[in-house]
Amino acid sequence: MIASDIIHTVISRELEDLIFVAALVAIRTAISFFLGKELAEARQERREA
Repeated sequence: MIASDIIHTVISRELEDLIFVAALVAIRTAISFFLGKELAEARQERREA
């Protein structure tokens, strides 16, 4: 999904699209980070139980 957004931005080369893709990548990165953190905590809790 990110790749298609980047390709679209490279083709269109508009500043608004670039800002949109940057925000989208930042949001997706944050979601992935926090999801990974939650999964690690859940695994740790399972090991302790």
